[in-house]
This record gives sequence, structure tokens and C-alpha cells, in this order.
Amino acid sequence: MVLSTALRRLAGDRAAAEDVTQEVFTLLARKAGSLGGVVLAGWLYRQTCRRASNFVRTETRRKQRETTAMEQSSLSHHPESPDDLTLELDAAMEALPAKDRDALVIRYFESADYSTVGRALGISEEAARKQVGRALEKLSAIFKRKGIAVASVSLGGTLSGFGAVPVPDGLVSRICTHAMKAAPAAGSAWMHLLKPILAGVAATSLASAVANVRSKTDAKLHVETTEPVQTRSSRKELVKTADDFSLDAIIAEIKRIHSGPANALTALRLNVAMERVANDQIAAFIRMANDKLTPQERVATYERLLDRWLEAEPEVAMTFTLQENVGKQVNPHSGTNLLVNLFSDWLRKDAKASSAWLLKHWQYPVLEDSAFRGSLKSHLSRSVVDQLIYSDDKQPLRDFLRSLPSDMDRKAAFDSMTGETPWGSLNRFQNVRSGMDAYQFIQQLPDSPWKFETARKYLSKWMETDPQVFEQAAASAGPDERFMFALGRLGARHIPGERVPSVSGGFTVHSQPNDVKTTEDQATQAGIEAGLQRSEVLDAIALVLLGRLGDDEMCQWIDVHRSEIHIDPQLAEKAADEAYSGVMIDNVPSEIAAIRWAQRISDPELRVSLCRSLFRKLSSEKTEDAARWIDKPDMPQDLIESFRSMMNQSR
Repeated sequence: MVLSTALRRLAGDRAAAEDVTQEVFTLLARKAGSLGGVVLAGWLYRQTCRRASNFVRTETRRKQRETTAMEQSSLSHHPESPDDLTLELDAAMEALPAKDRDALVIRYFESADYSTVGRALGISEEAARKQVGRALEKLSAIFKRKGIAVASVSLGGTLSGFGAVPVPDGLVSRICTHAMKAAPAAGSAWMHLLKPILAGVAATSLASAVANVRSKTDAKLHVETTEPVQTRSSRKELVKTADDFSLDAIIAEIKRIHSGPANALTALRLNVAMERVANDQIAAFIRMANDKLTPQERVATYERLLDRWLEAEPEVAMTFTLQENVGKQVNPHSGTNLLVNLFSDWLRKDAKASSAWLLKHWQYPVLEDSAFRGSLKSHLSRSVVDQLIYSDDKQPLRDFLRSLPSDMDRKAAFDSMTGETPWGSLNRFQNVRSGMDAYQFIQQLPDSPWKFETARKYLSKWMETDPQVFEQAAASAGPDERFMFALGRLGARHIPGERVPSVSGGFTVHSQPNDVKTTEDQATQAGIEAGLQRSEVLDAIALVLLGRLGDDEMCQWIDVHRSEIHIDPQLAEKAADEAYSGVMIDNVPSEIAAIRWAQRISDPELRVSLCRSLFRKLSSEKTEDAARWIDKPDMPQDLIESFRSMMNQSR
């Protein structure tokens, strides 16, 4: 991208463009430690334009002294042909706001997809698509003002491929050498900025270099016929090392390289060493390296090798990683991360094959390990739902859910859609259609205890994420759906407001609390309009408020509506959760907190039985607390008498 931009700005002067490219990367190595928060592609593009402009100004002044007036005017003629759009492009790009320019550079000059653009800019994939569209419109308007008519629709096609200029191996080597000389001693401070560049270098120039080195005859012929005398010994040494492809030799080479300073050249050399491990040798290499490489050396090598293997043989690579528990060899404390990363990459490329692999290995012991919320297999199943829920064809997701062993496994698979996890579908509401498709898919699932709660929590998270699109969907929904949308609105704890750009990039969202009274009235009205009985409406509202209101507020609400609601199972569950938490809040024993919920159960027999059981547990373990809490002001009289009788009997 840098080289192609320099060539364009310098009218195809290859030598000058290579000099500018070297200058830009030397500047990056020198300044990268102070470039926190920048969009790397955009920064490189702007620096290339500036340095190319400096070169043009210098050359212009020189030619003014050496050439005729006719030659001078030819340097600054006004563009009028289609090729002139290319000459005017970078000046127009520089006139764009920084975020628009960065979006176009990543999308077209680096040929990245919208997901990559979104990650670089800190926005969603759909927002990135819109950002690029708006940027094209602005760029088209700039061209129009310059007298060049080009539609924004066709402009994207014109920009595509501008970054596709091949970079000679010799130039890569020269750039690296000069950049490393300019880099500060503490290379690790800026290595994160060079990772994407090094990855590209390793995949192109270094790959071809290794292929050449592997050919012993060609390499020796090259040494004997083309190398200057002073470099023959070093090249022969390189050939000698490259000819030894035993795994022991490669491991020794990795240890030698890793013992050096942590800088970009070390990373390049590691890539070269790992290229010598063929895909069919990776399993043997890792088994051997487990005993010979340090944890840090394993981190530097294993995932890169497995990434390459995953590209060629995904199922074989994933099964080996699982069965050998390779992640634990990399990091005993967070060994699940490696498997998660590999599975996520495979899932994005082939959801059908990766989800089938997960089901095939569902009972494998390693997948029972803890990861994020719950087990590793639950986490991977949530990833599958996140990937498939917004696709047009829902059949693969139906097949996946149907194949899960239990209803609880299906519930866990939807956790990321209901706010139970801090990632996934919550930031993927793109428009009314995609949001409604996902909601209706949940509604079409077989009836289960968690279906209502999943659908309602999904709508609440939609409301908290994108209230404008949520309200558009609610307005177009039928009466039954409008009631569910009203419950989703009631369950939302906050409503996002204005998005303010932050200093480090991205946005800061100022939210306001969601008014419970207003949204409760709206839900009640929507339920009545849907043809439900008032008791049915209040039962649904109560289930939402149990997870929304504080304990005091919720108990007061239940007392007001006690004669109209039927939520005994949920109250019994709340009581059990409190009792077995063992947590004392404000000096209130957990058993007393549990009795507070149990005493509001409407079934008299269940109410008394559960309360007596809880008090018995308290009195057997904390007699003084039991005696002190018998006369608690809000304790019902019948329970006080029952508890006193139990205390007397125990004496």
C-alpha cells in the first residue's frame, strides 16, 4: 500500500517511490512508541503522501533551475482525462476527515473486508460499511468540485487494487535493515504496530526466500556464481543451516533466535525457521518441542504453526489441538484460549464443518474445562450461535441446536444473545430485518422453560444497544410481538444516548436510566391490547422485574399485586438462591433474606413449609440470630408464632 501510494504520487518513478517507502518505515520504527491509538494504515498513508509531496517539491525546484518553462508547466497541468483522476486522488483523500480517509485506505488500498475496517476503527461491521459509503460520497463531491465527474458507486471500483503493487524482496530487506537501525533499543514498545506488516512480509517475501533456500543445488549455484567474494562465507553458512531440516535442528534454531533481543528482526527470523516445519510435521514438532522449548518459546511458535495447519487441514489441526491439549502447553492458566482462537477462525470460514466438529467432540473431557461463563464447549456453542443467528439461512443453526444433547446446552448456547456474556450478538443489531429475524427464530424454537426468558432478554439487550432500530421494529410488529417488545423495553436498565467521539478513537456513549414506571404502564397496556388477562400480563411483568428491581422495591411490588400474580416457582427459586449463597448483607443472615422471598409465596402449604425449613437451618447454626430475627417488624404473625414454637421445642 505504501509503495503503490508513493508510485502514484511520484508519477511512476520507481526509484523515488522505493526511497519514500524506506523513509516511511524508518519513521515508523523511530516514532512507533509514541503512536498509541492511531489507525496504522491511515498513518502510513498520510506519511507517504507527505514525504512524496516533499520529494516532488524538491524535484520541482531542481527542475526549475534545469529545465525550460514548457517543462515546468507540464509538472502542474490540470487533469482532464480518466488517468488524471488517479493523479488527483491523494489530494482529494487528504481533504477528507481522518476517519473517512482511514476507512477508505483500509477498505480499498489494503483490500480489507468491512469486518476488518470495523475492528480497526472501533465500530461494527455494518457501521464500517456505512462509513465507507459516506466517505465515497464525500470523495466524489471533492472530485466534482475539481471538475472531475465520477459517481460514488463507481468510485469504489476505481479505488480497488490501488494497494496491489508487488514489493520486491530486495526492497523488503533494505526497508527492514534501515528501519531496525532507526528503531529505539526497547523494541517491544512498538512491536504491536509492526505485527500486521511482519505477517505480510512473512507470507510473501520470506516464504519465497525459504523456498529458494530449500533448493540446495540452486542455492549453491547462486553462491558460487553471483555472490561477491566478501559475502560467500555467510551465504554458505545460511545454506548449511537451511539444509538441515531435522526437527531437532529447527528447535535448536528457534531457541537460538528467541534468546536474542525481542525486536522485529527476531520475529522475521522465527517465521523463517517455522516455515521449515512442513504441515505434516507440525504434530511431531509440537510433541517434541513440549519438552525442549520454554513456555515463552511455545507461545511464539505453536499458534503460528497451528494457524497454518488450520488453513490446510482444519479438522485434523483442531482435533490434534484438542486431544493433545496443546493450549495447556502454551499457558497452563489460560490454555483454553488457543483452542478458542483456532475454532473462531475456522468458524468464520466454514460454520458448517466447525459446528459439526464441535458436536462430534462434545463429550471430550477438555471441553468440560472452565472458560469465561461456564464450560469451554458452552463458550464454543455460543460462538456458533453468534455466527449463524443473523445469516439468511437458519437451517444450519436449527440443525446445530437440534443436535445438542440437552435443553440446558441449548439455553447456554444463547447466553451471548441475552446479555449473559460480554461479547457476541449484542453489538450486531444491524437493522430491523436482521434483528426481527433473530427474535423470530428464538420464538420458533420448541417450548422450553428458558424460551420466554431468552426472547425477552434478547429484546432488552436490543433496546440497550440500538433503541432507534428497536423502536422501528416494535412499531412494525403485531400485537403479540408488541407486548414482548414492551417487556423488552421494561427489562432494559438504560437507554443509550448521544455517541461522543473519544480522544483515543471510537465513541463514548452517554446513557440515561430507563424509567420503570413508564415502561411498566406501556407493557400493561400492550398486554391488554394483545388480548391477555390482567393476571397473565402481571405475571410476565413480574418475571421481568425480578431481574430488574432491587430487593426492597420488588418485595413492595409483589405486596401490591399479591392477589393477582402467580409466580410461586420463581419466588421459591429466589429463596433457595439466597439461602445457599451464604452471603450476609447489612448483618442480615442469608436464611432471613431467603425467608423474605418465601413468605410472599401464595400457596399456603409451600410458603409455611419452605419458611420453616429455612428457619430450622438458621436456628441450628446461628441460634442467637434466629432469636433476634423472630420479631422482625415485617415478619407475618403466623410465621412468628411458628418460629417461636420451633425455638421452644429445640430448648
